Amino acid sequence: MYKKISSALIMLLFFALFITPSKLFSQNCNVDLKVEKNRNFKSADENGVVFDLVLTNNSAQKDQFSISQNFLKLSCSSEIHKSTSANVILTTEILDGNSKSISEEDFIVLNAGQSYKFKVKLGAAEKNDYQKWSCLEIKATSQNCKTVASSTTLSIFLPDPLEE
Repeated sequence: MYKKISSALIMLLFFALFITPSKLFSQNCNVDLKVEKNRNFKSADENGVVFDLVLTNNSAQKDQFSISQNFLKLSCSSEIHKSTSANVILTTEILDGNSKSISEEDFIVLNAGQSYKFKVKLGAAEKNDYQKWSCLEIKATSQNCKTVASSTTLSIFLPDPLEE
């Protein structure tokens, strides 16, 4: 009987010390930030361009996310539309599903497995910015993990409307 109790106690300690803390203290930041239909590249017209994005919390716990943006310095030109010019900085607005502006101070709360759709709207190019690129990185930062959980890069070509 003493041997059965010892075995049960050892098993209990094993689970308590090795399995439970890893579940309790692990920070599961499994998040996807993607452009719908994987269309990360678009050409802007005189009205600008809009990208539809989806943020999905694939973790096992509820989390809060902030969305931020950063224009990249490195060119994202392609073989089709080459450019050696510096990337262009465009006006940018991040919008929720109701076309309400989202700032970096706003939090998007997602339960485990939940998704959130939003839009990134970029303004039209100035005349001197035609035939250039604008490359924008969108980041989702997890409040549980205090790190950038996922990011994606939007590539925008700014064609000359008179050449179309």
